[in-house]
Amino acid sequence: MKALYPIFLKLEQKKILVVGGGSIAAQKIQSLLDTGCHLTVISPCICKEIQCWASENRLQVKKREFQTSDLQNIDVVFAATNQPQTNEKIRKEANKKKILINAVDDPENCDFYVPSIVRRGPLAIAISTQGECPGFARLVRKKIEKIIPSIYGDFVIFLGHLRRNVKNVCSDSKQRQSVTKEMLYDGILEELDEKPLQEVQDKVKNCISTHL
Repeated sequence: MKALYPIFLKLEQKKILVVGGGSIAAQKIQSLLDTGCHLTVISPCICKEIQCWASENRLQVKKREFQTSDLQNIDVVFAATNQPQTNEKIRKEANKKKILINAVDDPENCDFYVPSIVRRGPLAIAISTQGECPGFARLVRKKIEKIIPSIYGDFVIFLGHLRRNVKNVCSDSKQRQSVTKEMLYDGILEELDEKPLQEVQDKVKNCISTHL
């Protein structure tokens, strides 16, 4: 298999279809709920978790079998049924319409894989085995979760505010690059692990103020 190109997709306002209503479909849906997409689930049977999300108006449910017309105007589709023939039908139709598809437990017929994710606020670390062994990716995720503390996410939010402020007061791109380099000084990660967040934030602010 050729190397995969890792990306993070903006799905806000995109139309996403999940075909399947069981636990596997629910796992896929869980990672989609906060993306701002328009999510539709099609399956004759819907698990309680998906039904709960539907009752909260977080997605639309159609309790019936998949129809090829369901792919009309869809941007991304997830084939998550326990019926290989149905998944194959979805894949073929999606390919005809040039729609990106993720077929559960069928890496050969996927346009993309959903990685195992470690999230700390806006900081996201994706782990993939290119479909070879998703279970191993989950083990690696658990190990990384023990290493990356929640404070990293708080610090990323702080840095984002700081970068926007720098952009507002500094029009010179080279100077902004120099300031950013000073923000992320050597040893900053070690200090985050050992010192209070506020202390590190104050040091970063001081580094910036001397270069503006």
